[in-house]
Amino acid sequence: MPLTIESPDAAPLRIGEDNAACIAQAESGIRHIRKAKHYEVLLRFLQQLVVDKQVEFTYTPSELQLADFHLTS
Repeated sequence: MPLTIESPDAAPLRIGEDNAACIAQAESGIRHIRKAKHYEVLLRFLQQLVVDKQVEFTYTPSELQLADFHLTS
């Protein structure tokens, strides 16, 4: 089942990420990345969501990542 946002004027889902390389790969558009063999399917899925403007990645430093709170304390 594809991920869709029902409202046509809805803003993209914003995902905070502290890995700049991850953001660059996701936002580079649909293209082949040689070293992405073990996660290529997921990467293509994320790239398509970015191209379709359903998801937007923003850089968020580790200190501000609420989900990482228990892992970095």
